[in-house]
Amino acid sequence: MASQGIPQRTIARIAQALDLHLNLRQLQSRDTLQLYYSPEGAVTRVVYRQSPLDIFEVHRQEHNWNAYKRDIDVDRRVTSVAGTLENTLFDSIEKLGESPRLVFDFAGIFAWVFDFAADSQPGDRFRMIVEKLYVDAEFVQYGRILAAEYESGHTVHT
Repeated sequence: MASQGIPQRTIARIAQALDLHLNLRQLQSRDTLQLYYSPEGAVTRVVYRQSPLDIFEVHRQEHNWNAYKRDIDVDRRVTSVAGTLENTLFDSIEKLGESPRLVFDFAGIFAWVFDFAADSQPGDRFRMIVEKLYVDAEFVQYGRILAAEYESGHTVHT
């Protein structure tokens, strides 16, 4: 904001308002910031996007700044993901068009009973029912895994 000519005092007030809703020390380079100006050139509104689900707005109201998190309409879709292990669980789930995040979440469910790195074999089968979250018909992230099953040899983990 300083590079845009916003006074340090204004930046501090905006940060103070945002600090009530999020940890400003965890800002990422991929996050976006939109600044809105009055006809006189003063910043009147800031929109900070961490993700499609995490959008914060800060508005100037007289001498104070007020922040809030936007309510986002999220479409939760329950989907089945299933396959057979060819090489690794990671490769097999990725070949289905799913992301690494789903692999980690799935493996985490069975981490205390099954070592995927050591015990997985080609031909093992996996199935899960998972929530997928969409905003404006665009997939944004996975929700909860509602059911999971991994079959290795004659052993089935659910």
